[in-house]
Amino acid sequence: MYGCSIKETIWHTNVSAASCDLIEDLGYRTLPKILSQAAPAFCMSSCSFVVEKSKESTARVVVWREIGVQRSYTMESTLCGCDQGKYKGLQIGTHELEEMGAKFCTGLLRLKKLTSPLEYNLPSTLLDIENELIESSCKVTSPTTYVLEEDEPRFLEEVDYSAESNDEPDIDLANNAGDYEPCLHEDGLSDSEITRTHLP
Repeated sequence: MYGCSIKETIWHTNVSAASCDLIEDLGYRTLPKILSQAAPAFCMSSCSFVVEKSKESTARVVVWREIGVQRSYTMESTLCGCDQGKYKGLQIGTHELEEMGAKFCTGLLRLKKLTSPLEYNLPSTLLDIENELIESSCKVTSPTTYVLEEDEPRFLEEVDYSAESNDEPDIDLANNAGDYEPCLHEDGLSDSEITRTHLP
């Protein structure tokens, strides 16, 4: 996942069956559809399923073509803020990114349950756990920013950033410039050899 300053919200780019000779089921849009229903910041209409010539060397396309990974995605997030849903007009912060990560994991569980329902019998409570975790640890600090309580751990000691906290006296380098007088034999020496010759 990485940031983009051109588009708003969160979206996927993906490879489609029509852009390669690999045989693929039409389920490559399933995960983005799940995320568009579950994640408030995710926007299905911003997703792209076409491989452009300039994107042929990206990891998602190479992994899909060369290794045969059926569902290879890139998830992008805005740097501009959301233009839809409950986050409309707000910047994406830590909370929203963590929420998207939790919804992405839940989406993967739902995708697995849809593609092989007999293989995995997941309890329905497992699919709703992330909502409880996010809501219990989130607090609103301003109308546009949500911060997790443990987002920035406190320091054990206070840090003094004031200019007066420096106990050492300032050394005036201009007055001390004349203390060093190069020797005539230093011309052919390296810096480490010069240092060794001046040490007591």
